[in-house]
Amino acid sequence: MTDSGTRSGVVDANGARIAFDEAGSGLPVILVHAGIADRRMWDDVWANLAGHHRVVRYDCRGFGDTVVVEPQPFSNRADLIAVLDHLGIERAVVVGVSRAGSIVTDTALEFPDRVLALVRVAAGLSGFEVQPTPEEQAAWNRLETLEAAGDLDALNEAEIAVWVDGLSGTPDRVPGVRSRVLQMNGDVYRLHADEKLGDPIPLDPPAAARLGNLRIPVLEIVGDLDVPETLTTARHVASVVPGARLEVIEGVAHLPPMERPADFVRLLDGFLAALPS
Repeated sequence: MTDSGTRSGVVDANGARIAFDEAGSGLPVILVHAGIADRRMWDDVWANLAGHHRVVRYDCRGFGDTVVVEPQPFSNRADLIAVLDHLGIERAVVVGVSRAGSIVTDTALEFPDRVLALVRVAAGLSGFEVQPTPEEQAAWNRLETLEAAGDLDALNEAEIAVWVDGLSGTPDRVPGVRSRVLQMNGDVYRLHADEKLGDPIPLDPPAAARLGNLRIPVLEIVGDLDVPETLTTARHVASVVPGARLEVIEGVAHLPPMERPADFVRLLDGFLAALPS
């Protein structure tokens, strides 16, 4: 998984051994993966970002090389802070994709003194409800049916059809990205399906009711081929958070860092360069 100049390790955190990679020097940037992937999703941007920043990526509980050895109540927010503490990082820019967009937003609200800036990519938002379109509802119903049936291979394929192909896309839209995400998401089911994680501790109250409390720079990135719910969430955050910036990438679905790594790095580097010194 690692490349030249990358240092890997494990953080012991509340009953889990969290696997991470670190590279580069300078401004700390923490990369948190989507729920259909693991930390390998950052491979295409890793070396480029490490050339200018101190970058860290890790596998959340239930993903990749991270292992839960003693299930107990846990917080994904506290896990992120545990990684920072282990590496001696006082404040960092946190970047989260999809479900991790919700995790990093919640972390910024719970631990405001530890987050320098926030980058949300195709991100969720705790406590924010969007009425699904008929097409979305049909897709969610199919995923629920496959999950209830325990057909994990078909579930993996159906999830990738929604999030990578796009609701109106086809399997040949981004075949290289598709095969890699199919592997990562499949590994989640093969390696962690029976793993006991413990009960998650949600942010209370959730982020949707607290967006006005964010007093840090916020960058919202979303692809125009993503599901309507994600697009609506991105526009809502950008309209509510003071000073938030919205970037919509054309021809991209749910995973901009994998589909358009150069564009993603350009947007992120420009945002980081404009941060107050």
